[in-house]
Amino acid sequence: MKYPSLLGRLFPRAPKESRRPAVPYRPALDRLEERLAPPSNLFAIGSPAGSAPLISLFDSDTGAQVDQIRPFQSSYTGGVNVTLADLDRDGSPEIIASAASGSPHVVVFDGATHQVTASFLAFPGSTSGVSIAAGDIGNGSRGIVAGSGGGMAGTVAFFTPSGEPVRTLKRFVGNFS
Repeated sequence: MKYPSLLGRLFPRAPKESRRPAVPYRPALDRLEERLAPPSNLFAIGSPAGSAPLISLFDSDTGAQVDQIRPFQSSYTGGVNVTLADLDRDGSPEIIASAASGSPHVVVFDGATHQVTASFLAFPGSTSGVSIAAGDIGNGSRGIVAGSGGGMAGTVAFFTPSGEPVRTLKRFVGNFS
């Protein structure tokens, strides 16, 4: 009597009649979804804490500074977070700034005119600043994503480009609201 090996007992083979014939695999490339990386040659840097609240805009081809925007009052020195995204699909990325500490203030500037198109508090009552990003916030809609600072454990909020709240996710809560 022949004893099957341990592997044979753990992983029995199917009878030859039930095995499917090998089908050759043909890999294919899938089209990726649209990314919100701005088509322009622009990048932005927000000022660090301790300095004037400025956003410096640079030409990515030459490295030359092309503009400077002051998103908050000059008395604010808590640092500026900034991101770029074409929220209105006009080909020019909007400039989205948030206070890195203190007030949860978010300001959106039109990419072409640099005029303020939205200004809102992402987390009213918070004093711990806001981290920001922008992109698809669901159903193909573009918007702003704000993450709470240290005072609010793991809260993420989604906003329309005009600053209207869409939804909020809270960490360590039984369900998302």
